[in-house]
Amino acid sequence: MKQYLNSKKTLLLAALVGYVIIWLLFPKYIVPSDPSFYSIISYKMVSGTFFHNVSNYPFEHRLAVTVPTALFYYLFGVNDFSTNLWPLICSLLLIYGLYKVTDNKYIFLFAIVFFMLNRVQFDLAVSLFPDTILSCFMFLSAYTLYRRDRIHQYGYLLPLATVLLLFLAGLAKLSVYWIVPMWVVMLGYDLKKRRYNLAWAYYGRMVLIGLVVLAGYLVFCKLVWGSYLARLFTTNISLTDRTFSYPITRAGELVHRIFLAMPHMLLVNFGILPLLFLGGLLKIDKRYGFWALYGGLILFFFAFGTVNFHHYYVLTLGPRYIIYVLPVFSLVGAYAIVTYSEYVKKKSYKVVVALGLILIVAMPFTYRVYTDAMIGESIEQTMSYVKNHLINNKEKKIVLLTYTYRNKVVLPYYFGYKRTSDFNIQYMDGIKYEGDKNDSIYLIQDERPVHFLNNMFGIKFEKLSGNFRKIYTNKNLVIYKYHG
Repeated sequence: MKQYLNSKKTLLLAALVGYVIIWLLFPKYIVPSDPSFYSIISYKMVSGTFFHNVSNYPFEHRLAVTVPTALFYYLFGVNDFSTNLWPLICSLLLIYGLYKVTDNKYIFLFAIVFFMLNRVQFDLAVSLFPDTILSCFMFLSAYTLYRRDRIHQYGYLLPLATVLLLFLAGLAKLSVYWIVPMWVVMLGYDLKKRRYNLAWAYYGRMVLIGLVVLAGYLVFCKLVWGSYLARLFTTNISLTDRTFSYPITRAGELVHRIFLAMPHMLLVNFGILPLLFLGGLLKIDKRYGFWALYGGLILFFFAFGTVNFHHYYVLTLGPRYIIYVLPVFSLVGAYAIVTYSEYVKKKSYKVVVALGLILIVAMPFTYRVYTDAMIGESIEQTMSYVKNHLINNKEKKIVLLTYTYRNKVVLPYYFGYKRTSDFNIQYMDGIKYEGDKNDSIYLIQDERPVHFLNNMFGIKFEKLSGNFRKIYTNKNLVIYKYHG
C-alpha cells in the first residue's frame, strides 16, 4: 500500500483530479476576443450554418479548436463549461504526456508542479484560445518520435499517430512548423547510429501517410474556401497586423528582441523555469536531451521565425505564443533540480530548497487565480443580472449598447445565441443614441483587462448625458438605463 501511494501513477491521478477541481471551482467566462469568435464558429457548426457563408477568416481554418467545441455545444449546450472544456482536456493530456516521458517519480512531481502552477497555462486552460490545444498536439506528436524505437511493436500505427497529431496541431495553429525540423534532425541521428530500419519503417511511412493527409486537406480547402492554399493566403495577410507581429528592419531591433525583450518576457511569465532549463542543459543526458532539442527549436523559431511568407515579420512577444515550451521548461527544470540535489547531502536541506522553489512558482499563480476569479465571478453575476432583466421586461424592447465592438459580438453568447430576437445589441460609437424613448435601454461597459477605463467612461458618460442613470455596477461592468 505504501509503495502504491508513493508511485508515479498516484501522483498522476492526484494531479489530474486536482487540476480538474481547480478548473471547476474557477469562474469561467468568454473573453471578448479570439475565444468569442471560436465560440460563434462552433455554434454555426452545430446549427448547420457554417458552410453557408464562409469568409476565409483565419479562425475558420482552426478546426482543431472549433470542431471539438461544437461537439461539446451539441452535448451540453452553449455555456461556459462546454466552451472551456476542450482546453482543459488538452491540459490534462499534457500532464499525462509528462507522466509518460519521465522515468523518475521525483522528476515527474516537480514537472507537474511547475506545469500546473504556471499562471499563463492556467489562463489558457480556462479560455478558448488555440495555444494550449496546439501545445498538446505538438508535445504528443514529438512523443511518438521519441518512441520511434517501438516501431516493431506498433507498425504503421506509430507513423500514422505522428501524422495525425501533427495534422491536428496544424489545425490549431500553423506554429506547428516550429518542431517539424525535429524529424529531420532525428533522421540524421538514426542514420548516423546505423538504424537504417527506421528510415523506411517510421520516417518513410510517415512521409507517405502525410502526403495523403495533406492532399485530402488541400482538396477540402478548395471545396470550402475556393482555393487549395486558402489558409496560407489568409494567414499571410492577417499576421501583418502589428498587434500580432511586426517587421524587423534593423539588426539592432533583433538584438534588442533576443537579448533584452525576450528574456524579460520569459522571466516575467515563467519565473525561474527558464533558469532551471538552462541549468538542466549543463547536465543533460540523452534521456532528456531529446526534449531539450524540442524546447530549443520552439525558442529559436519564436525568436527568429517569420509569420509572413513575403516579408520578415516576427511574432509579438506575448506569453501565450510561447506556451508550447512550458512542458519542456517544466521537464528539464525538474530534471535539473533532481540532478543537482545529489550534491546536497542532508535530506532536510533538499526539502527546504524544494519547498522554496515550489513557493516561488506558486506565488504568481495564486495571485493570478485569485484576481481572475474575482473578475470571472463579477462577469457571471453581471450577465445573470442582465438576463433576469430581459426576462422580467419582455413587454419592452430591450436595447443593449456596448462601448466596444467585440462586446457586441460576445453578448449573444450569454444567451446561447438563441435569444437575440428578444433584444437588440448595438455598438455605441461615441455617446449618441437615437431611438424610442419608451425603449428600455442598457449601456454595457465590460472591457475586461482595464477596470479604470470603465470608471473613466462612466464619468464621461454621466457628464455628457442626463438621459441615462446608473442602475447597476461592479468591478467589470456598468449598466445605465435610459429614462428620457
